[in-house]
Amino acid sequence: WSWTVLRKLNTFFENAENCKDEKVRNQYIALTRFFRAYFYFEKVKTFGDVPWYDKTLGSEDPELNRPRDSRDYVMQKMIEDIDYAIENLPASVSTFRVNKYAALALKAEFCLYEGTFRKYHEGHVTLTGDLALPEDAQPYTYYLDLAAKAAKEVMDCGLYSLAPDYRNLFAADEADA
Repeated sequence: WSWTVLRKLNTFFENAENCKDEKVRNQYIALTRFFRAYFYFEKVKTFGDVPWYDKTLGSEDPELNRPRDSRDYVMQKMIEDIDYAIENLPASVSTFRVNKYAALALKAEFCLYEGTFRKYHEGHVTLTGDLALPEDAQPYTYYLDLAAKAAKEVMDCGLYSLAPDYRNLFAADEADA
């Protein structure tokens, strides 16, 4: 239940305007929003409903004790973050840097997760065991469609491919073969 990483991310957002180079600033904001979406993906998988914090909080801040936000709200905020990252991260391939296609892959992963979760749970499991989402919540098909579109864009970019002999990665007689 650690929120230290989120505090660091939100601290960056609050100080990003100090960078005068708009292009660099937007790229680092995109990178930070990528990691915030990833942070919340891990929280949603583990806890379901969690509070969405988009500002730095102190240890005495009363907002620390506010109730959780709905899973649907958090997922929509994650999509906003990852869409910003997709638009503002470079498309060039790098082994050491997050790029547009890594953001698309993350979007595909968390939308696939959420879509299948909603499809097979008809909402989310609450502490009381009920299955419920707000009436205006997005249906599972919305998330599965987003996942398919994001994955297709990665596949169609032509920059990535499966290993030529993909089957042998899993069927080799020896692990180091």
